[in-house]
Amino acid sequence: MNREQLSTQFSQALLSLDEIAEKVKEGTVFVDVRTDEEVAEGTLEEARCIPLDEIPARLDELSVFKEEELVIFCRVGGRADRAIQYLKSQGFQKLANAGGYEDILKSLA
Repeated sequence: MNREQLSTQFSQALLSLDEIAEKVKEGTVFVDVRTDEEVAEGTLEEARCIPLDEIPARLDELSVFKEEELVIFCRVGGRADRAIQYLKSQGFQKLANAGGYEDILKSLA
């Protein structure tokens, strides 16, 4: 399934690779919601790493960014989508789904 097809499965469209690259350059806050084991294989140096199932308990770590845009990513985009839905329910407004970590790497190549 390509990114466009995959994007239709989520509550909001995935960022394009160009948009991801621009957000990295702008210094937008990225949040990696993969497991610690997945993150150990590699992540963005500047990403905040909070596994999806830990977000409710660690919400205070993201609250300082509530007025800023957060770009959420995981392996494919599904967990990022679930994180976005939860964060919206907690009052976060500026949220974007970058899809998977591999997509971020492609955008920076």
